[in-house]
Amino acid sequence: MCTVCGAAWVDDARFCTACGTPTGDAIDGAPRPTAAAATAAACADGNRPVGCRGCDLPVARAWASCPRCGAAAPAGKKAVLRAPDVTTTVGAPPGGAPAHGVARVEGWYPDPFGRGATRWWDGATWTAYVSDTDVHWEPVSFPTERQPGVKGIGVAFIGFAIGVALGVATSYAMHEAGEPGGRAALLLVSAFSLWLGLGGAIAYVTFVRGSRSLVTDYGLRFRWVDVPLGVAGWIAGRVLGGLMVVPIVAVWPDLRPTRDDVYGDDPMTTAAWIVLALVVCIGAPFIEELFFRGLMQTRLVDRYGAVVGILVTSVLFGAAHLIGWVGPVTFVYATAITGAGIVLGLLRHLTGRLGAPMLAHAFFNTQALVLVWLLR
Repeated sequence: MCTVCGAAWVDDARFCTACGTPTGDAIDGAPRPTAAAATAAACADGNRPVGCRGCDLPVARAWASCPRCGAAAPAGKKAVLRAPDVTTTVGAPPGGAPAHGVARVEGWYPDPFGRGATRWWDGATWTAYVSDTDVHWEPVSFPTERQPGVKGIGVAFIGFAIGVALGVATSYAMHEAGEPGGRAALLLVSAFSLWLGLGGAIAYVTFVRGSRSLVTDYGLRFRWVDVPLGVAGWIAGRVLGGLMVVPIVAVWPDLRPTRDDVYGDDPMTTAAWIVLALVVCIGAPFIEELFFRGLMQTRLVDRYGAVVGILVTSVLFGAAHLIGWVGPVTFVYATAITGAGIVLGLLRHLTGRLGAPMLAHAFFNTQALVLVWLLR
């Protein structure tokens, strides 16, 4: 517990998360606190943690200081007041406005770098003055944890590119083979190929860079209120998607879709319909929402804001559906899906979880599949 403000400390923390006061824990070369300990503490309020702008440690949005590097407002945008990297000779200060009205005045504090008993804090940053039995000059390097691999948003784009490449390759191969199994089989194979890339990105980020929890990393939570929200999102998505395709159909009326454009004119067995329903109504909402709204949109919004994050994600969401190419009419489908993606993105952003957008996505796909089945 912090002796200045009384807040509870994160295990092995170097700084108090409430007021930024150094805890006095020595630096032993290992990243402390660990990502697991910080994630557990940051998730105590039920919200998803974000990476510290200084050292990428999972931190709560409400924390005033990072428990590892001491960066002020650690959940803020990374472009502002980043903590020093490993080449810095003096460690990152707590800085910023103190929480609970606690002022961090200049003075001697327990050395958070472990080089001496105390280190001088000049009111703005740590200095190189260290005191044991006497005062001496002791500059330090501040180690930061460098996690393996690229950042989450980089993984998302790589996974998207791999999925699209696999989807295009398998679609082309099936076209060249005469579409064995019919148009429905083509759509299923292209969807599974896309999901390999998307699913790989999801797994990599959560198991290598995240907390190994889909709930914590992507907001995979459901509430009863998500059911009516999902219905509302389904209707709104249909309306917005329809409005977006009106100009296209008005200029090119020959692009109006028909049933055969989607699933062809090949007869489908009952078993084939069941498999198609499971993939379209359950698999697609789960995998695609985890990737687009859970992984990609969340990180784009954190970095560039809600408008850019939601729009970019929605455009990529619509573009991914160009893989099951059935002619120029596919552009109509992709445009309508982009409009629906904007609604799904708003649901994710406003609720902070994936329950409502997943249900809206499922309702959206179910309605389309039912109409195709009735018109068969």
